[in-house]
Amino acid sequence: MNYVNNPDAARHWRIRAGTADRDTSHAIAAMLAVKLQMSGKRADYQMPWNVPHSDDYDLRNCSTGRIASVNKRQVKVR
Repeated sequence: MNYVNNPDAARHWRIRAGTADRDTSHAIAAMLAVKLQMSGKRADYQMPWNVPHSDDYDLRNCSTGRIASVNKRQVKVR
């Protein structure tokens, strides 16, 4: 997770990992959120209940829809 300490990395992160996700361990998303917070970054971390990896998590309830997920800044990894 060295990319978290990159000075060009985003300061605000949104992390979603559904509780029914069988592809990635829940610990990975949790550790990322903790690492971000320890590095002084803001991590919006949630685990939607009974949602698989392939779902849109809570985007279908978001008024801006997928536009919010497209509005990202590219980070250069050093």
